[in-house]
Amino acid sequence: MINRERSLEVKEIYDRQVDRVYRTAMIYTKNPHDAEDVVQSVFCTIIAKDISFENEEHERAWCILAAKNKCKDMFKSSWRSKVDLKESAEQLSTNAEGAEDNKGAWTQTQDNLREAQKVLMMLPTDQREIVYLHYYEGYTLKEISEMLDVKESKLRSALASAKRAIRSE
Repeated sequence: MINRERSLEVKEIYDRQVDRVYRTAMIYTKNPHDAEDVVQSVFCTIIAKDISFENEEHERAWCILAAKNKCKDMFKSSWRSKVDLKESAEQLSTNAEGAEDNKGAWTQTQDNLREAQKVLMMLPTDQREIVYLHYYEGYTLKEISEMLDVKESKLRSALASAKRAIRSE
């Protein structure tokens, strides 16, 4: 049973990290429903394993890596291999566009954010992850290198490739 003090601590962690975990999950899953499942799974792990963090940077890095690992686990599941993901994604996209039409005009900022997300989602997963961590989360390539256990030179190369791909869009 979780005590009141721990409950408040987990709520504060949730409030600080939920958007970050969701965005990270969206990068991998490209599906809001799966991303929500990943968010739930990450925070359930924090509660179940009574995970504590040294500081907010440790908390942030742990949440990003946990979301990434939960996504990988999701893709390995037997259910995932039995579902046509491309068809499901197209269906969700069609439903989302219909919902947007019903809400009326979107502001220019929302349109720009949506367009940026579309371009980001077209990148291969490894490039998408690096672009997200570097530009959106503000990690340096050295920090990303340590987080992902990948050489910095490989990250620079992947980032350059991602930039070329984005420019060509």
